[in-house]
Amino acid sequence: MTRDELEKRNVGENLDAIMCLDPRGYGVCRILYAGSRAYTGEPTAMHAAEALCKAIHPGDPVYILVGFVLLPHKVPEMDGSVSAILLARSLVLAFGAKPIIVCPQDSVEAFKKCGNVVGLHVYEDLDTAMELPLSLGVVAFTKDKAKAPAQAKALADKILPAAVISVEACGGNAKDMDEAGNHHSQQTIARTKNQTPHVLTHRWELNNENTWTQGGEHQAVERTVRPRRAQCGHRRSGQ
Repeated sequence: MTRDELEKRNVGENLDAIMCLDPRGYGVCRILYAGSRAYTGEPTAMHAAEALCKAIHPGDPVYILVGFVLLPHKVPEMDGSVSAILLARSLVLAFGAKPIIVCPQDSVEAFKKCGNVVGLHVYEDLDTAMELPLSLGVVAFTKDKAKAPAQAKALADKILPAAVISVEACGGNAKDMDEAGNHHSQQTIARTKNQTPHVLTHRWELNNENTWTQGGEHQAVERTVRPRRAQCGHRRSGQ
C-alpha cells in the first residue's frame, strides 16, 4: 500500500467513524453500516466520493432524493434536509454540477430558503436551473405510489442524471404495510395511507447503454451512478 493509498483509506475510515457516532444510543447506524461496509469492502464515504468523481462532469445534473416529512405537523425533518442542501452546494463547487432536489411538496419551501442560505439560486423550473450558474432545481415528487412510476419516468426522460443520491428519502418496505393495512414511520407508529411520509416509491436503474429501465415496484430509489472517468483526480481547470 502506497502512502497516498494509506492516507486515502485513513481519511475514509475517519469519516465513517464520524458518521457512525450514536449519542442517542439507537444502534441503527452501526447495523446499517455493517451491511454497507460488507458491500463496499472499503470505507463507505470514500467509496461514494470516488464513484461521484468518476460519474460527474461540469454541467451534469445530479438528483438528490430527500424530504422526510414529520407527522402530524407535516414539516420536513432537519438533518437530512441540511445534509442534502450542503451536498448540493458541494457538488456545485467541486464539479460545476447541476443539483436537483427531489422531495415531497411539504419540503419544497424549506429547500428554497435553505438553497438561498448556501448561496444557490433555487428554481422549480428545471430548464432554468440547468441553464443558469450556481443554481439548484427543486421538484415536488408525489406520495401516491400509483403516480410515482409515471413521474419518475418523466423526470428521467426530461433530464438524465449523472448520479442519483438518496438522503433520508424513505419508502415502503418489502410488504409496504402491515397486515392491518397501515404504513409505519421510523418510530413504528401506524399511519394512514395519506400520511405516509415516503418520497420516491419507484426504482430506476441505469443500464450499460445509459438508458433508464424499470427495476421494480414500490422500492426506495437507489443511488445510481454512470461511470465515465477512469480515475478520481483533482478538479480540472475551469471547474
